[in-house]
Amino acid sequence: MAIMEDSLPAIKSFLPNTQVSAHFRSMLLRFLIAILTRHGRNSCMSAASAIEGKPRHRAQPGRFLKRYRQAIADLLTAITLKMLRDQDWNGRYLLLLDSTLVATAGQTVENTFSTGNSKRRPAKNRCYTKYKYQRKSCHCFVFALLLTPDGLRVPMWLPYYTKPYAKTRKIKHRTQAQLAAQLICDAQVPAGIELIVLGDTAFDAKCVRAACRERGYFWIVPVNTNRVFAAKKHGKRPRVSLRIEQLPASRFQTIRLSIGSGPYAAQRRASCHRTARRRDGTKSTRTYHVHSERSEVHNVGMVMLVFSSSKPIGKKIQREGTKLLMTNAKHLSARQVCELYSLRWQIELFFKELKSTLGMNQYSFKDFEAVESWMGIVLITFCYLEWTRRRKLADRRIDDRQRKCWKHARSYTVREALLLGIRYREHQWHLRRLKTNHGLRTLRKRYTELLSQEYRCLA
Repeated sequence: MAIMEDSLPAIKSFLPNTQVSAHFRSMLLRFLIAILTRHGRNSCMSAASAIEGKPRHRAQPGRFLKRYRQAIADLLTAITLKMLRDQDWNGRYLLLLDSTLVATAGQTVENTFSTGNSKRRPAKNRCYTKYKYQRKSCHCFVFALLLTPDGLRVPMWLPYYTKPYAKTRKIKHRTQAQLAAQLICDAQVPAGIELIVLGDTAFDAKCVRAACRERGYFWIVPVNTNRVFAAKKHGKRPRVSLRIEQLPASRFQTIRLSIGSGPYAAQRRASCHRTARRRDGTKSTRTYHVHSERSEVHNVGMVMLVFSSSKPIGKKIQREGTKLLMTNAKHLSARQVCELYSLRWQIELFFKELKSTLGMNQYSFKDFEAVESWMGIVLITFCYLEWTRRRKLADRRIDDRQRKCWKHARSYTVREALLLGIRYREHQWHLRRLKTNHGLRTLRKRYTELLSQEYRCLA
């Protein structure tokens, strides 16, 4: 909890100059403080009591989330534009695509679906239990994380609507791949910038490639197991995955990728403990055995296939343990493709920070509009942490040791530094008021306001 409403450092500079009401700004700050200072599960009650000097009823945050969904989305768009305003747009930018699920309980929760297989497959001598378990339902969100050459992370997202919910809202149902294509088209990146889209097998889709072609982006995705090579009209098309067993071991070359150095060390933001030298003086590296070749894939065109394995290559190549990547960036080498695709794991770390540090999955709303507003506020909080880190790196008063810590800092480290700053500012506020009689009266009045209305007469 915080005593002052402006406890967050430089919060007025972070929020763009948009025409919002005082009520909207006050409730937004309550959610930001509640997310950053949370200890346990988030709730509207914690947001209502986030500022001790100005408590609110626990129903007000819930009504705020339902009424200001579009205003929160517009504010998040304005914040992302503000974060990218200082970019020089030189170098190679990365756009990571992935989706995440958030489990939720309750049969009346809107826009939920089950990921489990409810159909029982017949089997001989199978015994079914008589106990009935609760249906597991979840929400799905598609994210795109923009990585700049200096290590800045800018998030974008779209909610996934199920067919019944889309029919109720009278909107068109779109798959996760179509939502990812929409995020690629909506990326706030100027034309002519080298941007590479990284995704997993779920985003090996025609609509994603069409969106990249429209914006002039390159893409790197794992090859789907059902992909086949291009052949004549009546010819047999062999599967691309069968090519792994046909390659001789002599074609593979060994490469070593360092975690703490290289052209993409700023995007990795690995901790100092992982990048430190070992006892024998060597750096922490990862060894891969790679091979690349150009081939024409059916319904895709001429692409470059990259075969990589982290296990030693024997006389015969095994399909298990061999990664097969496909990209239209034919000007890249096999080493560059493997090093670029290793950065796709950054979006998994991004999901971990959202759920573990900011409590993105700790909500319980029946209306999905409130869920969308909650997700927007969590991403605004994440952008505030990224903006604070960049502001600290631009500060010339810090020394090299502090600059190195801020360079590798992630959401948890920045959050702890902000909480320390909040406590320091409030201690200074107390010390200034303890020096004068007027300050003592102000301090007593403020602490009296912390009590409920029926108990203030005792103070």
